[in-house]
Amino acid sequence: MLAMVCLPHGRAVALAAQRPTARHFIAGRVVVEHVIGDSDGIRLQRPSAITAANGNIFVYDRGTKSVTALSSVGKPLWTYARSRAGGGAFTDVFDMKTSWNGDLLVLDEPASDPNGRVTVVDPRGQLRTEAPAPEEMRSLLPPFGGATSAGVPVGTETMWVSIGGGGKAPARQPFPPSISFPKNVVGDPLTATTDSGAAIAYRWSSQIVLLRRDGSVQQVLPGVEAIPFPGVKMYPITIPGATAATITRVDPKAVPCAVSVTAFGNQLYVVFAGASKDRGRIIDLYDIAKGQYTGSYMLPVKPRMIAALPGGRLVTLEDDLEPVIKIWSLSVPGSPRGGAP
Repeated sequence: MLAMVCLPHGRAVALAAQRPTARHFIAGRVVVEHVIGDSDGIRLQRPSAITAANGNIFVYDRGTKSVTALSSVGKPLWTYARSRAGGGAFTDVFDMKTSWNGDLLVLDEPASDPNGRVTVVDPRGQLRTEAPAPEEMRSLLPPFGGATSAGVPVGTETMWVSIGGGGKAPARQPFPPSISFPKNVVGDPLTATTDSGAAIAYRWSSQIVLLRRDGSVQQVLPGVEAIPFPGVKMYPITIPGATAATITRVDPKAVPCAVSVTAFGNQLYVVFAGASKDRGRIIDLYDIAKGQYTGSYMLPVKPRMIAALPGGRLVTLEDDLEPVIKIWSLSVPGSPRGGAP
């Protein structure tokens, strides 16, 4: 069950969505190449977030409150634990993404915590900059318009807002009208940096938004498995020291959609829950440039998070008896090392 606080509305721009197509599975094998662990010279305690860029893997470990960069075969490159004058380690990392230049963006505890901020780490593992994170922020985007980064606020009709930016007023992008769900109740937005911009998928909608590098909307995709937005109930509340607001709760029987999203090159990968018996194991692929669904893979596991590597390889974070990180090969017939179609 999801609870949101409704905030001021944003403006919208017109954009048409494309018609969905039927899901089909890509011929080929899904094979585990490597399980990241002690044999790599790294001991992970409680890995809780992963992302990837330029063939490298980044893991946030909640047990050590640090980020470790790994090579594409799982070998450690560097470890970063945030510190600054007067203290201030990572508190609880909500999200990690990468920028187009290879910088790592880390969103740390933006809700009700004075340490809530976005930390930017360069490709060598050195601190580049930091910026306070708005408390409604839950997912990161690359830095549109020269800001430190951008993010997706929850419970508002603003699709994304810039973070940092040298004292400039935050830039904001409203939702396009072709989005069919109530914008102020969108929960768990999931984001990915793409070569051409970024992508946003949603837990409670099968629609996917593709963004350009300036943050404008390229296209709204319907998602291959169309799931209607669930019913909601609204309850008035009073927040001490603030105006009246409304709590909106999503139907507890709702069918979730996206679980995780990542991209490499021109391919967008979406782990989809949906209503089928294979929910949570399906990875739907989309051609970003064409804005089209291209096929799906079936994993033997249900990952909580994924990250894409070159050559049709994928990193998964699984919650089994303990968190496990694996590197997979998504092989395609006729390809020497695998790869997406």
